[in-house]
Amino acid sequence: MVDAPPLPRPPSSPSAEPAEPPECLQPSRPRQLPRRVDPLNPPTKETDYQRLQRRRIELADVLARAKSSWPRVKKGPNQRDIKEILLTDAIFDIKRVLRADKCALRRGGQDYKRCLQIMCFMKRQLDILRGKRMSGLRAQAKNGKQGRNVKVRGKLQDEGTLLAMREHMARVGDKLDSENLAQAVVEYWRKTKLSSSADGTLVKERQSVKKAISSRACRKWLSEKAGLKWQDARKGLFQDGHEREDVVAYRQTVFLPTIESLQPSFIPWSVWYTAILDAEEEYRLAGIPEKEYSNQDPITITPTDEHDIIPVYQDECTYNANDGRHQIWCSTYVTRTRPFRLGVKEGLHKDRYAAQVQLECGGDTWFNGELLRAQTILAAIPLFEAAYPGCKALFVFDNATIHLSYRDDALLAQNIALNPGKGTNVRDTFDYRNNRPQKMTDADGKSRGLREILTERGLWRKGMRVQCHKSDGNVDPACLGRCTHCARGIISQEQDFRKQKSELEEAIISRGHLCIILPKFHPETNPIEYYWGATKVFTRKNCGYSLSALRKTIPQAQSSIPRTRILKYFEKAERICQIYASGERYGTEAFQQTAYKSHRRVFAGAC
Repeated sequence: MVDAPPLPRPPSSPSAEPAEPPECLQPSRPRQLPRRVDPLNPPTKETDYQRLQRRRIELADVLARAKSSWPRVKKGPNQRDIKEILLTDAIFDIKRVLRADKCALRRGGQDYKRCLQIMCFMKRQLDILRGKRMSGLRAQAKNGKQGRNVKVRGKLQDEGTLLAMREHMARVGDKLDSENLAQAVVEYWRKTKLSSSADGTLVKERQSVKKAISSRACRKWLSEKAGLKWQDARKGLFQDGHEREDVVAYRQTVFLPTIESLQPSFIPWSVWYTAILDAEEEYRLAGIPEKEYSNQDPITITPTDEHDIIPVYQDECTYNANDGRHQIWCSTYVTRTRPFRLGVKEGLHKDRYAAQVQLECGGDTWFNGELLRAQTILAAIPLFEAAYPGCKALFVFDNATIHLSYRDDALLAQNIALNPGKGTNVRDTFDYRNNRPQKMTDADGKSRGLREILTERGLWRKGMRVQCHKSDGNVDPACLGRCTHCARGIISQEQDFRKQKSELEEAIISRGHLCIILPKFHPETNPIEYYWGATKVFTRKNCGYSLSALRKTIPQAQSSIPRTRILKYFEKAERICQIYASGERYGTEAFQQTAYKSHRRVFAGAC
């Protein structure tokens, strides 16, 4: 029951009689018989105020019953008779209460208008339910017949095309995607004839079809017509230190200035494109298939005095034997499972650029710093010098621990103890502050300690500790290279210690080439990452779920990437470095607009 708001006490004698109710409130049923009066218990005469309150409560009960029955009317799709009875009873009850007593409700009041609105709404629903002629005409007017000519048919409505698409879907299974479906449709069109009219006349030969179907149209057909869903198996979000303070400092002060200073000495991309196109023309004239272009001899590049540096990027990639497609077209309630007969530990580690090294899990060792140095010194550098004589290589490595490993006697402040005879022995160095060589070990071959070394350089202060500590008592490694209060922080800022290179860098520089380390958490600056992504797409589409099949698939994936696309990967990484140099942050709107406006050209203001 809905509580009605209180009414003010009406006057004892109304001055004017209220107006007659509107036509819609006239009785739609025969008037009911008067109630029987018990002669033994005659009713007491109620006052005008009591009568008004009783009518008001009765009206509230009627509206409450109408509201409670309306959800049943709305949710019953197959109960037409029950809907009609409920609506008719509700309309009758509202009419009965409104016409019962003229003084019960004031004409033009808020409650009176509300009752009229509810009753008119229910009458409208009753008209729609009974299917009146005007309601049907309005419903038909919304659905136009324009463009429904039977002679207009799409290519995907052809029965033969639909059958070919269904056969392709059944044949490829979970390897289905919009690209191979579009290719299957085009191949079908080129083999047979096309029926494109309602009467079944054959009007075109497949050999004369010039326009192919797009993968976007196939995606729309798979989702809307075939009832499939493109599902993605996500494991979680990876958050890194891309914009960490020390990472940004190395990127802006070391890596980008080095690349910018060497950029004028790089061989221009136009020279590479010209050499690649000339080589492909020779392969074509010699009858070599296009898929075998990347397996041929290296491209001949003639260096000049101004342009003689070629960047060489190194990276690792892992291929798993059961790493198939992560997204497939399937019905809404079907979940794809991986085969249980294959182990997840089987895989291959590939190092693609300059030389290839294959490591299989389960038998070979990990790819450590020793293997990387052997690959670079014994394979990569000799192959580069044989392929590009007269050129200088700029080896670029990612910021991994094995790439930053140092020799045992390297000048590292954290390896030297404060007192003599402790810590690791480091090699002798040159004191640039006093312009003289300095011995780092004593006559017995033991370390002299930071106290004596700093005293000779005039940097020792009484009471100096060996290294700063955190609040939890552990050594703070962040003080190296910037702290002026501890011994290791001061010695690490000396010129000879700052010039210390990793063992890999020293080996490359000693052979006349250059080396640089990429910023940490910046794979977008490494073009080989895009190359790995393209090969992963190929291996997942052609996954055989066995190690023997993976050994055959990886060379095919590497040879499937054309050389011109690899050059585009290099250009993309170069554009990103130029945008970083302009001060933009990766992923922001300003970064994207600067990098990709005007046909992917970097503006002069960003360089």
